[in-house]
Parts: sequence; C-alpha cells; structure tokens
Amino acid sequence: MKNRHSSLAVLELIHRYGPCADELQLTKPRKPTRHDVASTPLSPVEFQLYSYYIVTMGFGTPEQKMSLFVSLGSDVTWIQCKPCHKGNCYRQKDPLFDPSKSTSYSHIPCKSTQCSILAPDTPSGPTCSSTGNCAYRVNYTDGSETRGDFSKDTLTIAPNINVSAFMFGCSHYSNINVGLEAGVLALSRSNSSIVSQTANQFDQCFSYCIPSNPSSKGFFALGKDYNCTTKFTPLIYISQSPYMYFITMIAIAVDGRKLHLDATDFGGPGNTYMNSGTTITQLPNNVYKVLARTFNYFMINDYGYFNAKPPYDALGLDYCFVPHHKNVVPVVSFTFQNNVQIDLNFFGTIIFYNKSLMCFAFAGNDDYSPTFGTTQQKTFEVVYDVGKQRLGWIQGMC
Repeated sequence: MKNRHSSLAVLELIHRYGPCADELQLTKPRKPTRHDVASTPLSPVEFQLYSYYIVTMGFGTPEQKMSLFVSLGSDVTWIQCKPCHKGNCYRQKDPLFDPSKSTSYSHIPCKSTQCSILAPDTPSGPTCSSTGNCAYRVNYTDGSETRGDFSKDTLTIAPNINVSAFMFGCSHYSNINVGLEAGVLALSRSNSSIVSQTANQFDQCFSYCIPSNPSSKGFFALGKDYNCTTKFTPLIYISQSPYMYFITMIAIAVDGRKLHLDATDFGGPGNTYMNSGTTITQLPNNVYKVLARTFNYFMINDYGYFNAKPPYDALGLDYCFVPHHKNVVPVVSFTFQNNVQIDLNFFGTIIFYNKSLMCFAFAGNDDYSPTFGTTQQKTFEVVYDVGKQRLGWIQGMC
C-alpha cells in the first residue's frame, strides 16, 4: 500500500476470503451474486472469482466493531442488531450490534426530517414503527430484503475519526445473506449514504484500491488525496438510476491497436456502470466478441499460449489458456471520456482457475452498455470525487 496523508480516513480493504479469513468457514456462491451464499468449501484458487470486499468500522459508544460489505450501489448503510429472533437474521462472524450497550444510540422519529431522507431511497419510503420510530426497508433485485429501525449513533471510521449521529439501518430482519459480514456500507450518491452524510468532513470524496491478489490488502479512503497526475473522467447523471456511478467508455485497444468499434457500440453518454459487486467486466455482446477474438489471436500468435477448454461456471468465460512461466499477456486498454486511458495489468486481464488453467476475465451480455467489474479495477486507486462529478484513476497504488 502506498503512503497516504494523515488527513484522510484510511481503512484496510480486504477480500472476504483473503487476509484474516482463516478463522471463517469459507463459503462459495451458488451463482455470482453479492447476496446469496451457499456452503460448498471454497478452494484457494477460486478466491478471486467472487467480488466481496470488506472494511471494518465501529458503531456506538463504546464502539462495537463491525465488518461491512462495501457496496457502490447501496443507498442505506445497515447492520444486524439485537434483538433479532432466531430465523430472522443470518449468521455473522461479529456479535450483533447491541443498541442497549451504546450510550450514544438513539431512534429517529418517524415524522422527522432525518427520516424523510429515506423517501427516495427505499421502495416504500419511510414508515412508522408501532413505537413511532422511523422504520426502513431495503428490497434487493433478487427478492431478498432487510428491515428494521432507521437509527443514529456514533460511527468510528478510523482511530480519532468519528461521525456523530450517523444514520443507518438497525436490522431486526434480514432474509438476505451478505456472507458473514455484519451488514453493508452504502457508497451510492443517495442522501442516506456515508458519502452524503460525511460531506462536510470529506467533501463527498472517497477512493479504494483493490489488490491484485485476494491474499493481499488494499485500502478504502474517505477524503481527497489525489495529485495532478490523476486522470479524471466525468461522472454522468442517469435519471433512471440517479444514485449510481456511470462513466462513458469510448474505445478499447489490445497491445496499442485500437479495436474497430464505433463509440456508439458502447452506448451513449454514461454507458458504463462502475460496480463493486461484479467480478468481471461485462460488455455488450458485439463489443465483447471483437475484444475477445482479438485478444485470443494475440495470445496464440504473438505470445505463444495454447487454448484450453473453458470451465463450466456461472461467470460465462469463453477464452481460456494453458499458463506458462512468463505470465505476460497483451495489454488491454480502455479509453473513457476526456481521453482518459487506463492500461490493465496481468491481474486485471486474467483469472486463474488453477495452475493449469487461466481465462480471459471478460464476458458478454445482452445489455447495450458495459458494467466495469472489480477484476479490471485491481491495483488502481479509483477516486470518486462526487462533489466535482468526476472519477479518477491512479495506477499501481496497491
């Protein structure tokens, strides 16, 4: 990890199956979704296939440490809380947050201004509990949900860096499963996310760096610490998804040779969705086919690799290879609006299944726009300067 300025709030960012995970029962998803986990043991070579990145923060006074799944697409930060009757909460590695043990915890009244910020962020808007407190509910696209009290308490982000009266969901019912984590850290542009709630402290800016290997540590930071060499592309507002992060992809190259694609092949402005819960970048089928075939051609003819049969799995990887000792592959480059070009390294291009099989870490989809996954973001510090409506890339930061 590169040195960071002390004015930032900087936390370790780890893969769920990476450092410090030895004591956990490792689990493997039935399909690549951030909310659904089955009980099949996960082998070390499969760690990198699943996009789960975790930070630890403290809730309450005195603080109770909670591990949180980092989510760019979530609007409300929530954790599981006591009381939670058997069957209403999933198993987590941390003890449930106990509001009764926090001297700074309080409920938010249902008719307060603070409760009203949930109106655009939850399907049903804020509701009142039987005791007159603000209640929240978050429904996910897979049909799962979490609900409970919309509350406030002191949030300890890092030593000596606190947020008083931080608003979050205190869940008493969750049929969702984010694994063994206590809950979700919401990083969207919504009024209830940590980005908006800490705007006065951190100027609506955060960044993260995903390490090349799940056994290594990256970082998550709140606040500004970028330099003049940071490459910025505009964040585009999409009215249908106002709280998500979109940028505009305009070109792709392989080993410096631009693919024969028009900008319209990627979609219009704001065509690319930045996602923390998707492992590999998904491209429109026509774009993916051109990229994958070009990459495969170079791998076979210029780099001396041999094709291998792809594994059957839900990621849908089509082009696989027999590894050799060099671990050198063609450079895949993306160009975004403002001619911001990023060059992927080996770990941003290839996923290893085992010692004898590696695959091109991209897939096609039926959508007309790309989703930029975490594999392609590895080793970049990705800067979300929400206040200035721009997204920055700094290479080689972890």
